[in-house]
Amino acid sequence: AYDLPAVEKNEKKKPQRDSSTWGQGSMVPLKPPNQANGETAHALPSKRKKSKHIKPPPKLMRSVTQAMIQWDMLQDGDRLLFGLSGGKDSMSLLHVLLEFQKKLPIQFEIEVCTIDPMTPSFDPSTLIPYVESLGLKYHYIRDDIIERATKAGKDGKMVTSLCSFCARMKRGNLYACARENNCNKLVLAQHLDDLAESFMMSVMHNGFL
Repeated sequence: AYDLPAVEKNEKKKPQRDSSTWGQGSMVPLKPPNQANGETAHALPSKRKKSKHIKPPPKLMRSVTQAMIQWDMLQDGDRLLFGLSGGKDSMSLLHVLLEFQKKLPIQFEIEVCTIDPMTPSFDPSTLIPYVESLGLKYHYIRDDIIERATKAGKDGKMVTSLCSFCARMKRGNLYACARENNCNKLVLAQHLDDLAESFMMSVMHNGFL
């Protein structure tokens, strides 16, 4: 089973960082995938018998199921592109969707996409074998967003908000990937408290095709 990262409730607030610390981190760099910048890797579905799919807790399933039924978010024949960062939010929602695939009377497909911003502080390449073990088609896109951020601001300088810039660039990559692979809905996850609402708002964003 895949262990979701625990969060300390009383964790002290981290000190605010200035632009001199952007893109820096202490994570040990892993061997990157053999793709050029911006290319997409397609991992063919593997056999389900090795799947690491875990069953989500009933409370989470109830919340997302209620939102899904209320807003009629999934239809038969849907092709979903799921944005996976590797955090607890996106990982939880992915397993909720896999559980829906097993139980719902409708048929829908799930493809997964991860955007690698190519920064030492965030290396999502360990997700490649994990998603492959789930038997899902995987798109791993490497985009040097941090480098572009240093020149995308006013007068060719660093952007004022790296997080905002990164979010926009990642969303653009996800939309492009959805179009290229004929996915009609993009699914994203936010923090756990409004996971069902996040699913509702994201899965209804299907007007970009």
